[in-house]
Amino acid sequence: MFSPPTPPRCPGGMFLTGVLTLCSGCGSETWEEHPLHPLEHFERDLGISEAAAERIEQGPLAALSAQLGGLDVYLPDWVSPSAQAFLPPASARRHFADQTLLVHSLGSALHPLEFDPQGTDLLASIPDLIALLMPPRETLRREGELLRFRLAPDGQNASGVADIFLAGFNESNQRCQVRLRCALAFARGNQRWQITALGLESALQASTEFPAFRDVTRRTGFSDGMGTFNKRLLQEGLDDHRTLALGGLTVLDWNRDGFLDVLATRKGQLTTLLQNDGESGFLPVPHPIEAPLLSPAFVLWVDLDGDGLEELVGSEPLDYEGEQAFLSLWTRTGADPRTWRRIERAFSLPNPRGLRRLAIQTVVPFDAEGDGDLDLFVAVYGSGSSRGPHYNTVDAQDGADNHLLINNEGLIFTEESDSRGILGQGYTYVATAFDFDQDGDSDLFEGNDFGPNHLWLNDGSGNFAVSKEPGLSGFSAYTMGSSLADYDNEGVWSLYLSNMSSEQGQRMLELPTSISEEMRQRVGIIAQGNGLHRQGDAGWLDHATAAGCAEAQWSWGSAFFDPDGDGDLDLAVTNGFASHSNPNHPDWQTYYWRQVLDDALRLEEGQLSRNVNLDTKFQGSFNGFERDCLFWNMDGSDPHGERCFVEAGWLLGLDGEHDGRALAPLDFDGDGDTDLALWTLQGLRLYENLSPPQTTLIIEPQVKGSSAGAIGAVVSIESGEHIRRAPFLLVSGFQTQNEASLRFATSNMGKILRARVQWPDGTEEVWDDLPSQGRVRLEKGQSEHTSIPVPRWPRLLDPGQPQPALDAAGRGIDGPHLVGRPGQPTLVLFTRDSIPSALLRQLLTEHPGVALTQVSLNGEPAPEGEAPWPILAMTEELALRFFDQRKPDSLTAFAFDANGDWRRLLTEGTLKQDLAPLLALLAEEAPFPELSVEAGRRALNESRFRAAQVYFQNALDQDPSRTDAWDGMARTHLSFSRLAKAEECYAAAVAADPDYALGHLNLGVARVKGNKISEALMAFEQALEIDPTNIRAHLFLATASASLGDLPRAQLALEAAAEHDPSAEPYLLMTQIALAAKDQSAAQAALEKVKLREPQHPDLQALEQRIRALAPK
Repeated sequence: MFSPPTPPRCPGGMFLTGVLTLCSGCGSETWEEHPLHPLEHFERDLGISEAAAERIEQGPLAALSAQLGGLDVYLPDWVSPSAQAFLPPASARRHFADQTLLVHSLGSALHPLEFDPQGTDLLASIPDLIALLMPPRETLRREGELLRFRLAPDGQNASGVADIFLAGFNESNQRCQVRLRCALAFARGNQRWQITALGLESALQASTEFPAFRDVTRRTGFSDGMGTFNKRLLQEGLDDHRTLALGGLTVLDWNRDGFLDVLATRKGQLTTLLQNDGESGFLPVPHPIEAPLLSPAFVLWVDLDGDGLEELVGSEPLDYEGEQAFLSLWTRTGADPRTWRRIERAFSLPNPRGLRRLAIQTVVPFDAEGDGDLDLFVAVYGSGSSRGPHYNTVDAQDGADNHLLINNEGLIFTEESDSRGILGQGYTYVATAFDFDQDGDSDLFEGNDFGPNHLWLNDGSGNFAVSKEPGLSGFSAYTMGSSLADYDNEGVWSLYLSNMSSEQGQRMLELPTSISEEMRQRVGIIAQGNGLHRQGDAGWLDHATAAGCAEAQWSWGSAFFDPDGDGDLDLAVTNGFASHSNPNHPDWQTYYWRQVLDDALRLEEGQLSRNVNLDTKFQGSFNGFERDCLFWNMDGSDPHGERCFVEAGWLLGLDGEHDGRALAPLDFDGDGDTDLALWTLQGLRLYENLSPPQTTLIIEPQVKGSSAGAIGAVVSIESGEHIRRAPFLLVSGFQTQNEASLRFATSNMGKILRARVQWPDGTEEVWDDLPSQGRVRLEKGQSEHTSIPVPRWPRLLDPGQPQPALDAAGRGIDGPHLVGRPGQPTLVLFTRDSIPSALLRQLLTEHPGVALTQVSLNGEPAPEGEAPWPILAMTEELALRFFDQRKPDSLTAFAFDANGDWRRLLTEGTLKQDLAPLLALLAEEAPFPELSVEAGRRALNESRFRAAQVYFQNALDQDPSRTDAWDGMARTHLSFSRLAKAEECYAAAVAADPDYALGHLNLGVARVKGNKISEALMAFEQALEIDPTNIRAHLFLATASASLGDLPRAQLALEAAAEHDPSAEPYLLMTQIALAAKDQSAAQAALEKVKLREPQHPDLQALEQRIRALAPK
């Protein structure tokens, strides 16, 4: 069992937390004089300190990392001749292993190595350090980061703590990696920074014989088909940091054939149903949510009415009316796909009139009332009014209301969140429903961005109150995902939270002197990384740092799963926010954390936030090029008894660099081990598990023939001393729905004596003598289990990347260039003469837009006659790469899209299926309205007005009801001074949505520009009727009224604006209007209110002079 230890004390009494302090290991009387003692007096200016930190990272730290990684670096340029090293003896190294990893460790986060009083020559000690660390012989990844940094006030010296990571291959050609943490001292010479002392705090070296995962995205056709144009628009959005979380994954068995399918969503763009063909991959198939307008960020697949057939619930509001927003539901009356129908206003959500752009991230099913019906928690991130004047990155409360939909049977739901105690307006990304307080009902964890998380405790009747217990409530951590498990089989639940870890945030944290220590700790939680909240007597306390799974950078989806089948659970986490198209550009993190620290100060002082980076010109990533992590559970093998997880993404083939979001474990090929599907901003990814064969027991808990009634149950299997359990929760991680079953590795358990289910209503049932592998269904109230066949893919050889074929002249050719018709989807068929030409002719007839090339073993035409496509020769040696040796007559093909990208490996069985959806996916799709609107806005901001017009027109061609596209089109006309055209577009926007307050406001502004003041007043009043809090509408109404000489009406409008705008702007405008009307008393009265709100406003003196000038001479 992993037990977080109490941090030991050094001789001087200092806690070894690994956060802000170092231990001398040599007695407190000499530690203050030690070369590695952190500077006591240091520069507090964030800009100055960060600039020095970045130079050191790019200079001496990069040189040290390169030297340790095997590169030939002239280290004396970066190391002082008198630099000292403080290294432990080789005898300090410990090793531990499981069946997958061999690990060597020196110290740890909670037990850093002690430093001797006297060091050795650093340059001469580099070989000793390399021997101690055992870094890769061939380094492919090399990273160095300063976690702590202090710059002397004179800028000539510095101290810090750095992490260095090296990954590659060792002498035995095994994958290996080393991660070390070292204390460092620096001095600035005439030209550059140099290292003056280095002390090794801890190091972890790990290796493995083979990677556990390989990327099979291409060979299986696991793609949603995004074309080149839309990819370019998406990347431009990433470059501008405007893309957040577009979609998610739903794992399901759509056609109930026993193979798992995947529904992948892209908000406002496309929802793709990838159906498992049971043989070699996935084919897109029709489904009810295909139109871009209908596509949500997340789709829930669950039986809501108890008829044994699942419904589809989309997270995107598709309709608004009055003070309601509506979610759609798709239901059916049978297995025939033609019976699907959409209930357009199935779920009604309270929504202020005119408020749009509700960003619903997930929908979580659970039984809130304990009545046996599934209710729904709707997690809302924000709306069109979020990030207003009160927005603060440390404690934001202007996100949006979450909603609790209570099931009244018959697919009728009522929204009751407020009346049942669930309150607040956080930026909610994720929710987990589970019995957190073990009292027999389902509670609700709510994970928020920019503000505190909440654990809502259920009183048993569906009423909720926030928990006062420490751990899961009341702290802000930028939470974006959550996963629950008993990962070490000790009977203790742990909730893993995907947060953010940032070396910039951590090292900048101690610099400001004006924030309190309490606030510093709050911000520290935000920067320190992910949380592993373990259930205990004192609450759900965080042990992630001690367990070794905290640092994963900007994290999103996470999942506990058992890829090696050893019984304990490992942890996959996907990471990254926005990677720029140019990887050499800088990262925004430094600037972002300046904003966070300034927000922390203003929050304490009760002031509104300000944009401290408003004038910063920047091009680059934002937490870009961050890699996925796989935290490998070492099952208590660490000799210190503290570390549970070792990050092994590189070692095991799961360290992708693709701005991931959703992550779903699944066994797509039915071979008994657990694979992984990912949704990333760079496209879908599918990783196949290559672990040795293992036995797995799959359990389907059901109530009344449906898995829906079992949501919230806890299932355990028992064999002697072995007990393994898992919660049955459909939705977890980030925007992810898991399969409706639980997987238990049983290879080391022997005979399964029993299975136990604690049902959501608190009752418990036991089944005896279950098989140790296969799939069983446990139905509530039935004493016998039901065995279900587990289908499996036939064995296929891995062809790797498609190899160049040879034409008749022996020239190498590849991809769609085989046919000489670039720009078309292409099927390249590797066939034997037994494949009838008629089948190929039929493919061409049915799919005329597809190019076809046949690669035959002997290059001869088919017996039926000359084929109307190229027939190319391929050597026998190369041909064997593409055929299953057990079935040498099977037909194999590669499908390439119109861009020449390999998209699917096909077999004969697949080719005989309906390929129309696949070939449609290979073609270039139309521009998506969502991306086109964003591209148009960027073009406007960059004064590319004609390009903007094209983008907005693309969006309107796809969806004429898009108000944001009409708005954008109007702005392009304004840029060309086409006032009448602009007014027409704004009028079209409000015609498409009469409650669109911003549209009425913009229409009024256009009319003012056209000198139609009276008509403009009507538009402003209409905007305020819809949204009385619209500050800009009040201000424009005041200005227009004043231009008509109606000063009282203008003053009323500005007083109304001041009720909603705490700044001095309304009274400044009132002062200027009164001055223009030569009303001295009104101007003076307004100016006094400006002084009350902003006593130091820079315009006060000039305004007072103008008011005095109005006095009678």
